[in-house]
Amino acid sequence: MADYYIDPSTGDDTTGSGTSSYPWATLQKGIDNANGGDTIYLANTAADVVTSQINWSFFGSTTGSNTTNPLMIRGWDNGGSITIASPVATITGVGEIDTTGQSLSPLFSGSSKPNDIIFYRIKFTGQGSTGNTSVYVSCGNRWGFYECEFVADRYGAYCLGGGQDNQIVGCYLHSDGVSTTSQGITSLGVNNRTSNVAYCYFKDLTRCIQSVRGGIYSCVFDSIATNIPPLRQAQGAVFGNTIYTSGSTTTSLVEIHSAFLPVMNNIIKGANGVGGVGISTADGNTPFMLGNNHFHDNSTNMSATPRLSLGTDQTNDPTFTDAAGGDFSVGSNAQGKGYAGLPGSATTNYLNMGAVQEQASSGGGGSSYTNVAAAKFTRLE
Repeated sequence: MADYYIDPSTGDDTTGSGTSSYPWATLQKGIDNANGGDTIYLANTAADVVTSQINWSFFGSTTGSNTTNPLMIRGWDNGGSITIASPVATITGVGEIDTTGQSLSPLFSGSSKPNDIIFYRIKFTGQGSTGNTSVYVSCGNRWGFYECEFVADRYGAYCLGGGQDNQIVGCYLHSDGVSTTSQGITSLGVNNRTSNVAYCYFKDLTRCIQSVRGGIYSCVFDSIATNIPPLRQAQGAVFGNTIYTSGSTTTSLVEIHSAFLPVMNNIIKGANGVGGVGISTADGNTPFMLGNNHFHDNSTNMSATPRLSLGTDQTNDPTFTDAAGGDFSVGSNAQGKGYAGLPGSATTNYLNMGAVQEQASSGGGGSSYTNVAAAKFTRLE
């Protein structure tokens, strides 16, 4: 297993050797030389400006890639200043891939994508040209994204999607503030092969998640669009999320697509426009399980009757004001107690995501929910 270093600011693909002292300049050069089990470090000094699809033609030419030896592409603190500044944490040592102005569809070439790739602290920006509405990062199988950022600046594009058995953990997905139909994640997991999305922060997107076959745990969906369900065609557990908008939402916030899907321990707030619904089903009849959710300020909390109800739902205003005590406050940076850190991060990074309320009593209102999702994910280092 080898380590390769990329520094777009000081590296050179011709004279460099891929070491930390003599790095290469592009991620493509690193992939061309890497095998399964290797690590590629992308420096935080400058973005790797990509003008054509990254291809995998030479990757794994010696040993290949497998589930026990995945390739890791991760940020490298080489004295630069690139960070991920989400509403809940600032992460340093971040590498950046920038495709501003390019019409890349997708970023990584399609048919030759390998399986078993991990991205850690990588920022994806400049997703492409206006009007290109496909998926920006089209995944292989068993890909993982940990503490990454996706700036959704391509009109109508999804940030990432595809593949199965993928993990999206602790990522920040948001609009660039210009695009009006930016979208998040689509079509993860197929058949009985699931993917999970956990501890992610979605902000100012039209559709945050569509058709994820797997769990959606302890995420925050913040200031979402008013006319498209942020969680559409949910096909796995929806547990411990905070889903809200400050606008007059005229659609449902959660649309259930699979039978007997559990929707539990979520805050669901703000579907208060004409036709606004907290939870709906795709056909109006799909049976689902419900429990311990916190509904507030929705025109209708549910447009369908759950097959099974567990616990007690609440409808009071979920505004917890004790930031020091760790309680979640809708519309602020105060978060509910929960996950104590992501891979390699300080304990403050994404400490308190989603609707977890272990200290709600000190903040005034709300239930004490247990963050069982935290046990499902482990550190990389």
